[in-house]
Formats: sequence, C-alpha cells, structure tokens
Amino acid sequence: MWGSRAITSFVVGWLVGMPSPLCISQTLSDRNLKVGQPGQGLPSLEAHVPRGYAVVIGIASYRSPGVPALQFPESDAEAIYRVLISQQGGAFPAENVHKLVGKSATLVNIRREIEEWLPAVAQPEDRVVVYFSGHGVVTGGRGYLAPWDVDPSSVEETAYAMQALGNTMANRVKARWKAVFADACHSGKLNSETTDEGIAEQLDSVAIQYLSFTATLGRQKSYEDPALNGGFGLFSYFLLQALKGNADNNPCDGVVTADELVEYVRAEVMKYARDRSAQQTPHANSDYEPAMPMGLSMKCGVPNSEPSLSGSLVIESEADDADVFVDDDFVGKANRGVPLTVPGLAPGLHIVKAAKSGYRPEIQSVAVLPGRATTVTVHTRFRVTVKHDAEILDLDGLKLYGNRHSSMNPLAQFTPTHTQNEQDLRRAKQLFTQALQADSGYAAGAYDLGRVNQALGDRDNAQRAFLKAIQLDPTFVQPRLEYADSLIATGDPDEAIRQLVEAGRFEPSNDRIHSLLAGAYWEKSSWNECSAEARQAVRLNPQNYDADFRLADCLREIAVLAPTAAQRPALFLEARKNYQTFVNLTNFSTSTLGWIGFHVFVGVRYHADRTEGYKQWREAAFLGLCICEKNLGNLLRAREYCSRAVNYETGDAMAYFFLGNVHRDLFNRTKSCDSAKSARSSYRKVLALNPHLDEARNAANYLDQLDGLKDALRRRGCADF
Repeated sequence: MWGSRAITSFVVGWLVGMPSPLCISQTLSDRNLKVGQPGQGLPSLEAHVPRGYAVVIGIASYRSPGVPALQFPESDAEAIYRVLISQQGGAFPAENVHKLVGKSATLVNIRREIEEWLPAVAQPEDRVVVYFSGHGVVTGGRGYLAPWDVDPSSVEETAYAMQALGNTMANRVKARWKAVFADACHSGKLNSETTDEGIAEQLDSVAIQYLSFTATLGRQKSYEDPALNGGFGLFSYFLLQALKGNADNNPCDGVVTADELVEYVRAEVMKYARDRSAQQTPHANSDYEPAMPMGLSMKCGVPNSEPSLSGSLVIESEADDADVFVDDDFVGKANRGVPLTVPGLAPGLHIVKAAKSGYRPEIQSVAVLPGRATTVTVHTRFRVTVKHDAEILDLDGLKLYGNRHSSMNPLAQFTPTHTQNEQDLRRAKQLFTQALQADSGYAAGAYDLGRVNQALGDRDNAQRAFLKAIQLDPTFVQPRLEYADSLIATGDPDEAIRQLVEAGRFEPSNDRIHSLLAGAYWEKSSWNECSAEARQAVRLNPQNYDADFRLADCLREIAVLAPTAAQRPALFLEARKNYQTFVNLTNFSTSTLGWIGFHVFVGVRYHADRTEGYKQWREAAFLGLCICEKNLGNLLRAREYCSRAVNYETGDAMAYFFLGNVHRDLFNRTKSCDSAKSARSSYRKVLALNPHLDEARNAANYLDQLDGLKDALRRRGCADF
C-alpha cells in the first residue's frame, strides 16, 4: 500500500508492478504558455475575472534536521505560480504573485507577505489566493503551518499559526474573492499531537468568509504519485488542471468558478485515488461564494457535462527524454517504457506535441473521450536534417548579418565579421526568407530571420519569426529570449515574463533569462521582483552587466520608497556598487565593442542604432551614480557623475535637472558663486530641452529662487551672476 508524504519514494505499482506512494504536492513543470500572439484567442472578459494577488508557499526540505524532508512541495509551488500568471489560467499579473520557495519561506517572510502585503494591496473587488504546500503541525490544540525555519521543539514561537492566517484573510484582506489552498499532509510528523484529522479540523475552523480548500477529509492521507507527470501530489495536480480551464463545466463559459474548481478537483482526486485502491477526498468549507471567479479558460469542454466525465491521455514514447506538450502546455518528459499519464482533460480534440533536441517535433491531434484513457505513441525518430539549399542560404545570410549564431556569449554573438550596413541586412533578410521557403521546418532559419528583422527595426516581423521558431522547436531557448526581449520593448512585459519562465524550464542556469526577467519587472515598476531576478542573474554570471544595471536601478527605486530614512543609505550604497560594476564592465575601449556592446542587454529598443543605445545606457548608469552619491551626501562625487551623464547624452533634460540639483545643494553648503551659476545654467538647459516635464516646473521655480538671490550674490562679489 502506498503511504502519505512518505519519506521513502517508490515507483507507482499500477505502471511497473510494485507498491508506491501518492501523497501531497505536485512537482510541476506544467505550463500554460500558448504560443501565439499575446492575448489572441482569450475568452471575452465581459464575464469579468478581477485583478488577482497571491502568495505561493512551498517547502520540501527544512532547516532543522528534525523535520522530515518532503518530495514535491517546492516544485508544486513553482507550478502553481506558473499557472496563476498564465493567460489561460489564473490571469494574475506576475508581479502580483509573490513566491516563497524553500529557504525563502521563513516565518518572517510568510508573515510579511500574508499579514502586511496582502492587506495593503488587495482592494474590495480583487481576488486573493494563498497556496501552501509543506508540513502542518498541531501543538497545544492549535494548528500551524511549518515555515522553512521551524523549530520542532518550539513550534508556537517558530511556526505560522493557522488562526493568524484565518484572521488576516477574514478580517484584514479587503478583497471580495478570497481562497486558501492547503496541502499540508505530514508523514514523519513533527510531534505526537499532530494528526491528519487535527490538521484538517484546524484549517477548517479558521475558514470564515473565504474558500478554504484542503487536500483531504478527516483522517485521510494526502497522496503523491512520482509517476504522475514526473511527480505530483494529487490535490495540487488536479488544482492545476482546474485552473488551466479543464474545470470549466456547466456552464462552459470561459471562466472557472470556485464551485466548478472544487467539484472538479474533488471528483478527479477521488477517482484517481480510488483507481489505485486508496481514499482521498479534498474538502472545501461550505461558506464561500460558488460563483467566485478563479481563472480564465479556453478549453470549453462538453457543455453541461459533469467534472467526472473528463478524460485522460496516456503518452508512450519510443525514445527517451522527449518533452511533451498538450495544447502547447508542457506536461512532462516521456521515456521509453514509462508512459506519461495526463488525466483530468476536458473531452474533445487536444494537440499533442513531442519535442527532443536534435529531432523534428512530432504533432498529433488526439480525441479525448469522456471517462476514458486514450493512448498516444510519440516517436520523435526523425533527426533534424536541414535541406542543403536552405542551409546554404542561411549560411550566406549569416555572413551578411555579420555574426555567429547559437552562442550566448555577448561578444562572440555580436562581434561583426565585417562592416555591416543596412543593405547587407536587407540582403540577409532575403536569404533567410528564402531558406525558410526551401525548408519550412527550419527553426534556426526562422530565428535568424527574426534577428535580422530586429536589427532592421521591424519588430512586428521579428516577433512573428521568433514565434515561428518557437512553434517549430518549443525547446529552442534563444528565440524565446529574443521574443521576450522584443515584448519588453514593445510594451508587453507580462507575456515576456511567461515566455521567460518557460525558457527557464529548459535552461534554469541561463543568467540572461533572469536579467531579462529583471528588465520585464523593471518595466512594470515591480522593484522587489526586479531586484530578486537581477541578483539571481549576477549569482549565475558575475559578468552579466545588464543584471548589474537592473539591480542598481531597482535598488535605487526601493531606497526612494523605503518606509524609514534609516533604511535608505544601505540601499543606495548597494545600488552604487552595482552601477560601478556596470560602468567598469561596459568600459569598451574600441569603437567596435562600443558599437555592439548593448545589443544583448538593452533590448531591441536601440537595435536600429546601437551606438546611441550604448551612449544612453552609459549615461543612465552615470546618472544613477549621481543620484546615489547625492542621497549619500557626497555632493562632489555626485557632481562628477552627473557631469559625465550630460557629456554622454547632451539632450537629456533629466540629467541636467539632477546636475542642477547637485549644484544647488553645493551652493547651499558653500555659498559658492560658481555653484549658483552652474545650477542656473543647468536649470535653463532643462527648460530649453523639454519645458513640459514635471521637473521643468521645478527647474523654473529654482531659477526664480536663484534670481531672488541676485543682489545678495552680487554684493558677495558674483558680479556676472
């Protein structure tokens, strides 16, 4: 018999003939990333899905050796995060979903996110979701969720009280629509008082005025299955399937409601467990609004069908390590002799795609029948062989394009082999187009076509080509990165984030993914998320100067918004350090390096004129240094950096405004005539360059103040003021 949250992992018996556990959590690589134009094909939002905020928590391994490790909670949390931010799914803005996984899920962080952040941001018409996957514990008759740093000998002081969660959700979070999803089973209990029934009762007792949906009823166990799409907890897996739209039944209207979600997950988990000689019944408290909108759906199944009439796919593979997508959602890896089961699918046609590096993707349209399992065999047997004519055309185009592709080294990727001009680029575009005509399945050719369109400033066609490359080879990371880069520049950072999250599944240690994520969050003014992604990029690659710049910029913004003055100096100091690192790493000593330097890390906004991009971002770094030094009280250093900024970009009114402020502060400190004259000159430049800025009004006000000091300054010997 398979056990709950078992510490020992088994292989599921119904596949290979031996017992196995099914216990909490779902390790998910499940994606909700539709390859297509952003927003295309989504259901009408007349059936309104409100803005959402979420806290997603998953802890598998705990700090204390006295807490048994679990299998899937952290991958569960990652999966829930991905489905919540997906267009077809939760439709939450990415910056509105705060994720605490592993070591970051400390008691302090959990309290801050739930008790401070959620009450501060959620408004009456919003949705709020809290998801927890990890250990639960009962002590002194009270229930707790175990954070990463829980001490089993001091639970009341080091664990997060369920009562605190309930009080916050019921009384302090103002949102109308609220839900808590908890998968807190606990094989290897933290203490003798903890029981399955006790955890369930405690979670249910604090559920007032919101949906509380837990993995089990009473004394039942919450199971996990290592063979279910690579390893999932039943509750979390079917919760994901519900949010992805498979619960949209009766009526099938493009919105997954709380009632549809609860009924679907309960029915699917019970059936899946029952088929494996076990019992598990997810439990929802009765006091919640049935029509609460949980997410969007494009998978409208059989109208008025019951959730139990879903079907499943059993995907067999004749090769190992094949990435399998169902309706463009990644569902796991298929291997020879180990079928991949995808249950809980809405009846109807589904597109199954198998992709493997070096092989042509295989695409099949498969009918899923209500209440039945449909077996599909994928082959991925055909190696990618580019037609000779297409390869020659592509190589000729690359010579004109002037760089070597398939390299993530910025200098290797963008070092020109000869002087490049627009005529060369247009000829290269023609050759890449002909290569695709000669071989329509040539993913690298589509990628190259996208890059040359990008270099020519044709963003729309660049995006279409990158999407073509992704469709031809979903595992091809580079077009995803270039597509995301272009999306950031053209004002769609949300879709960029979704593309980058998917790219991270294939290359989790690719630092550019994280630096681009930082850029996407920067565009959304999500400074904390920006700084976290930039830090990760710097950890992976200390030479990633894009990440240093993003980290510096976001830390500076965080410092400005810091709630107390005492917190600001440390943030400005750290921002200054990263700006300095950026300046040092981008101090290109040759004109060639200056020309190509910013193609990789500033996005496509400057691709039409890379030299100007280089100058503008260097100017931005010096301006950031100026602002940091000014806030640290180092006015002479600030003056030097602001002067460098205006030398790099003589038309930037903001740089002159900050330079004027530095001179003004120096005048207030020293009463120097030169500082007064320099401040006046800088403010006049602001008005000449852009009189419509808010800062221009301030500049005019400062000029009036300086003019009012004219007589006093002249008496002090400032004759030419």
